[in-house]
Amino acid sequence: MTPEERQRTIDFILASLANSAVRMDRIEEIQKRHEEAQKRIEEEQREFDRRMTQLREEHSQQKVTVDALLRVTHDLVQISGNVVDRTKRLEGRSDSVEEMIKVLRELLEASLRRPDNPRQ
Repeated sequence: MTPEERQRTIDFILASLANSAVRMDRIEEIQKRHEEAQKRIEEEQREFDRRMTQLREEHSQQKVTVDALLRVTHDLVQISGNVVDRTKRLEGRSDSVEEMIKVLRELLEASLRRPDNPRQ
């Protein structure tokens, strides 16, 4: 091999090494960015999981509250039905009491009249 060929071979090897080093630096930089992105994704995933757990707990609490409200509402509907029935009965009694008062008033008026002045 001539000295020129040897020099060209050495230059080629050095250029290849330099290109290889540059590519390795780029690959390491890309790898570093990828690892940072992966860490961010993992952190976001943990935050998402934490938020989902919190939402599930809130949903569970809301479900308990809604169930309790549903039971209370059901009870109130039953009670209001009873109130309607009682109100109708009381109205009936009220009418009966008014009739009794009317009869008693007539009896009182009749007893206050003189026997010689009958009702006309």
